[in-house]
Amino acid sequence: MERPPRENPSNDHGWQKVVYPKRQRRARQADSSDLRPNGGGASSEAATNVFSSVEQKAEARRRAIDAQKKAAAEIESAARTIVGGVDSDDSDDSAGEIAAAGAAAEEVKKPKVKKPKKPKVTVADAASAIDASELETFLVGVSASYEAQPDIQLLRFADHIAGKFSAVGSLSVF
Repeated sequence: MERPPRENPSNDHGWQKVVYPKRQRRARQADSSDLRPNGGGASSEAATNVFSSVEQKAEARRRAIDAQKKAAAEIESAARTIVGGVDSDDSDDSAGEIAAAGAAAEEVKKPKVKKPKKPKVTVADAASAIDASELETFLVGVSASYEAQPDIQLLRFADHIAGKFSAVGSLSVF
């Protein structure tokens, strides 16, 4: 089968050149230094200073943290001299500054508040805490309320006993 003749014969012998228009566009954009990657125009100086405000804020935070650490170290050293009773003669701190540093050191260290532990309740303790007269009045009330429904009576009794033994831990059986 023969190929039909082309209207514009050239020296390409039927081959066509493959063209990638996106790649050419990217190359043109990379050549121009005043364009941002998103296609907007900007100067190269502005493009390099994108994170300058973030860096300035980070540096300010670092300086503030360093100042706090230095102040805490000074307070701690002043508190050690007060607590230890060691007062150096070459120290130019006045007594008022040392007292203020000691007070500030006390403010920094807050004592941890421990949660009170729940007392361990055993099955025997919970059983002895059940009052017989209170249980009797409960059973009489349930029997009167649910005369024709013994299954409901049993459920109410089970709920009442479960409430009495709810404080018993899983490991405190004996």
